[in-house]
Amino acid sequence: MPANTEIMHAISKLVENADFGSNTEYLPEFNQKDVKDTVNMLHIKEPNIFMESSIAWDGLADITFVKVNQS
Repeated sequence: MPANTEIMHAISKLVENADFGSNTEYLPEFNQKDVKDTVNMLHIKEPNIFMESSIAWDGLADITFVKVNQS
């Protein structure tokens, strides 16, 4: 599946605005299968940053990532 550019942009904004450390966010405004697939593609490319995603019982795909201080 090709990356959804709208979801990629939204995830970039989440990471940019997140606190340092481990974060879990959600994008309920998007198709959750597309969110899960996009996050899992990011996990393959950056496994130290993005965790594998799944869709929970509430129907939301988690976006779990680690933001580190690059100073």
